Amino acid sequence: MHTSDASIFAIGECAEHRDQLVGLLAPAWEMAHVAAARIAGDTDARYVPTLAGTRLKVTGIDTFSAGDFAGDATTEAVMFRDPARKVHKRLVLRGDRLIGVTMVGDASDAGWYFNLLRQGTSIAAIRDALVFGPTAINAVGA
Repeated sequence: MHTSDASIFAIGECAEHRDQLVGLLAPAWEMAHVAAARIAGDTDARYVPTLAGTRLKVTGIDTFSAGDFAGDATTEAVMFRDPARKVHKRLVLRGDRLIGVTMVGDASDAGWYFNLLRQGTSIAAIRDALVFGPTAINAVGA
C-alpha cells in the first residue's frame, strides 16, 4: 500500500493491490488497519485480501453478490427464478463448494450464503436444496 513515495500510503478505490482494484468499504477498512500498523512501525503488517460481499438496494430491489459469480468451465451454475415475486438467485459451485452467489429481488439469505462461501463449507449434504436457502434446508432436516 506504499506508493512510489514511501511516506504516502493509498487505500480503497485509489489503491491497486496485486493488479486488483476494490471499491468496497470492508477491504478499505482492512487496508486502513494495515496502513496504520505500518505507520506505527509494524513492518510485518501485510494486507491480505479477504472475500467481500456487496449488498445494495437499487430503487427498491434488494441485491447481493459475492465471490466468483461468473464462473468458468470448472464450475456449475444453479439458478432459481420466480418471475411473479421478481426473484433471481444464481449460485456458482465448484465441486462441493459454493464459490459465488448473486441474488436479486430477495437477498434475505445473503449472510447465510456468504458464510458458506467464506468458510469454504462443503455443501455436499445440502446440494439439492441449497438454492432454496436455510429455511428449506432446515425444514427437510439436511
